[in-house]
Amino acid sequence: MKNTVFCLFWILCLFTLSFSQEGYIFPLKDQRELSSIFADHRSFHFHSGIDFKTGEKTGLEVYAAKSGWVYRLFASWWGYGKAVYLKHPDGQLTLYAHLSDFSEKLKKIVTGEQLRNKRYRADIFPQDTIRIELGELIGYSGETGTGEPHFHFEIRDEKNRPLNPLTSGLLIPDTILPVFASIGIRPLDLNSYVDDSADIKIYPLYFDSRQQVYTSKEIPIVEGRIGIEVSAYDQMAEKGSRFGVYKLELFLDSLLVFSSHYDTIDFENSWKIELDRDFGILKKKEGEFYKLYLDYGNDLPLYYSVNRGFLEFPDSGVHQLEILASDASGNISRSKLVLRATHPRVYEALKAENPRFFMIANQDKIITQSEDGLARVEIDSGSVFKRIALQVKKLGLPRIARQKSSFYSFLPSDIPLAKPAKITIRCTKGKCRLAKTGLYELLGSTFKFIGQEIDTANNSISGEVRDLSTYVLLEDRTAPGIRELYPKPGQKINVRELIISARVSDDLSGIGSDQDIEVYLDGDWQIPEYDPEKLILICKPVKVLSLGWHKLVIKARDRMGNTKIIKSRFKII
Repeated sequence: MKNTVFCLFWILCLFTLSFSQEGYIFPLKDQRELSSIFADHRSFHFHSGIDFKTGEKTGLEVYAAKSGWVYRLFASWWGYGKAVYLKHPDGQLTLYAHLSDFSEKLKKIVTGEQLRNKRYRADIFPQDTIRIELGELIGYSGETGTGEPHFHFEIRDEKNRPLNPLTSGLLIPDTILPVFASIGIRPLDLNSYVDDSADIKIYPLYFDSRQQVYTSKEIPIVEGRIGIEVSAYDQMAEKGSRFGVYKLELFLDSLLVFSSHYDTIDFENSWKIELDRDFGILKKKEGEFYKLYLDYGNDLPLYYSVNRGFLEFPDSGVHQLEILASDASGNISRSKLVLRATHPRVYEALKAENPRFFMIANQDKIITQSEDGLARVEIDSGSVFKRIALQVKKLGLPRIARQKSSFYSFLPSDIPLAKPAKITIRCTKGKCRLAKTGLYELLGSTFKFIGQEIDTANNSISGEVRDLSTYVLLEDRTAPGIRELYPKPGQKINVRELIISARVSDDLSGIGSDQDIEVYLDGDWQIPEYDPEKLILICKPVKVLSLGWHKLVIKARDRMGNTKIIKSRFKII
């Protein structure tokens, strides 16, 4: 009788956890609020799943959303952190990421791999040897890899392509309509203008509660070929997180000319999110705008369009735009804008003063250098899809410590590249130790490490980038710091299952590999758990410590090979 009651109770639990009637359950029992959805913008890729809020906590139990086999176990300091991939009988995969830890049976496998290889990073494919049942515990939520505490969940099809969980039968109730913030109108060629401007013009939208529509107080005047862009977002709770929208539709005088919908992506083309959104505006941190036209190079299978969504008006007159924004639950918001079209002014296309600064996709590789010949950029064919003015300019910025070259601005900085560009700068400031010198991007008052491809013959350093910016060579001879060590040297502790911790930081080149931090306890290698964002190192000894003194050694190395070693002794009493 007790067994029968227990089974009925468990079935009821699974029912209450159900997303849908297709066999999936919530991977978290009590947390239903999202912080990010499928296809939200990430730098050069679409967000490939949904993120659950965990109340800024770690350690929430994570359950298998469907029965299957363990396809992959993964552990890294970056990216997904600790993650479990399950393969299901229908060929689909589910992914559970940023875990603080695995279930005991999975943890044993990962820990064994780490100890055998003496390396934190683990990538294991068990080959259908570990069965996981629906609702079985597989791990605990955390913040490993990228980001604050949250839980990342994905569904992928049999070809490993991410699917939108919210349109794959995993609907989360939502009654809140999407919100329009503003509309952008961009001239698309040299003979096009918006309100006499050759650059994008942005018009705020306000909500007309009587008409239940978003609208603008202005009537833009357009000439030639234009593209419409829109800033919009969705929410699932009042004052909750803001997400991207699921579907957008653009109508010109009641005719559907463009639509986009985010149901699936593939990793190979995920970078084209920078063609789906307005990269230049994003880079300037002025908002996120969806392009309601197919920019050159954008061949993602997410759209319907007439004439690629480009709008042209052969005759003068007034036209009406209507945009619909939908979320995955079918909530729809409308915006309307009146345009006044005029006959376009026609100018002869401007000629380039210096053709070497220009390139077109699918031509041969272009190499452009600065006037002093000390900095250059190489871009392969197919990296861009329209004509650009490729330039390298020396900047007269004040000299800083450890600087080994001038600062150089590489332009244009508002174009995403399909393939990495190679940036090369020669070392010219004082004696240059190439082994300690790297290429860095200037970001405000800070620097981001880009690369260190050394060419001793030319005394230069190179690195690859996906968009252009300002770069400089800097020398790094300073070893990382290891501070706030626990246990402290000489400390006596009456806890035998302690957790070793320290703060490991580097002031320039940074920690570049999971093999750059090593922890040894009584001569034995230990598993180092490091958070590169919070700069915190923790290490739980593999074995319960015996009474008496123990010797601890921590080594930290940055990308330039600068190494810090600390040695300490503590006592278990």
